[in-house]
Formats: sequence, C-alpha cells, structure tokens
Amino acid sequence: MERIAFQKYSLKSLLALLANYQAEPAVTRYVLMLKSLNRTFDKFEIYYHANDLAIDTINKLITANKIDIDLPKETVKEIKAMITQIRTEIVN
Repeated sequence: MERIAFQKYSLKSLLALLANYQAEPAVTRYVLMLKSLNRTFDKFEIYYHANDLAIDTINKLITANKIDIDLPKETVKEIKAMITQIRTEIVN
C-alpha cells in the first residue's frame, strides 16, 4: 500500500509534464483518464512527522523515516481498478 501511496507524487509529475502536450488529441485523452485517477489519489493523505523530512530539490526526492498513510482498502481497490482500465486502454 505504501508503494501505491507514493505513486501519488509520480502521477502529479506526469500530469504536469503532459500539460505541455495537451494540444495532441491522444495526449488529451490520456490526460483525462489520468486526471480521473488523480481524483482517486486525492482521497487519501500522506502525513510526515515534523523534523523528519528531507527534501532534495536537485534529485526531486522526499525522504522521511516516519510516515503515516491514511489509505483505506476501498481506495486501493479503486486505484487498482482504474490503473487496470487505463493500461488496457493504452495497450489496446
């Protein structure tokens, strides 16, 4: 569940990158799907403990020893289903 939770940041980065190419019809289609997935990722939070957070702006990494993830199992199932649907759409 932790790995899924941390994909929240990767998805936001991907959406920011794709924003530069929204004029392309294929990209627009995928951006809409990924935005829908992003809304599901927004249903949970990742909490970092004070004084336990290191941000590396050069390598774009966030490091923490202690985190709390409020990620209900229902949301994990929803994320998995949406990812499966998006993958199927891309592959076919």
